[in-house]
Amino acid sequence: MIETLVSLWLTVMLTFARGAPEERLATVARAVVEATSDPQEQALLLTVSLYETGFGRSGIPFGISSVNRTGERTLLQDAQASLRILRRSVVQCGRSLPFLLGRYHHGNGCRPDNYSIREAETVRRMMSRYNDGALRYNEENRVTVAPLARPVPVYAANTRRTRRR
Repeated sequence: MIETLVSLWLTVMLTFARGAPEERLATVARAVVEATSDPQEQALLLTVSLYETGFGRSGIPFGISSVNRTGERTLLQDAQASLRILRRSVVQCGRSLPFLLGRYHHGNGCRPDNYSIREAETVRRMMSRYNDGALRYNEENRVTVAPLARPVPVYAANTRRTRRR
């Protein structure tokens, strides 16, 4: 089952990072699938990885897909640490993606900005592509191996830049 999910996410990732090394993308997808079984959390982690490091192709020394791994931390440990931060953000900011992604980046307060709004749209697009692939896979194989991601709450209409109270 893990290999199926890794394959589905790898297909999604290749549409967002054309030309990136497939082996590196598969490694990131595997770490994310091992970190959480929730497709929405997986999409959040992959989006954070895409925006922080381009899935590891640009060499920025932070994020869950860092090229320059230093110390003894593994990719899975970095993904789990990012997941804990995202889950804390959900508790404090609710499920509105721009707000929780804003908190993930700023660390203080649930403030969406243009960056977190773009990321939220990417999460939505990733989950849509994942769901399309999961439905096809489940229908072709007559199984229910790939769980579908929950629909994202409507957030596009709420793009105000004020703090959420």
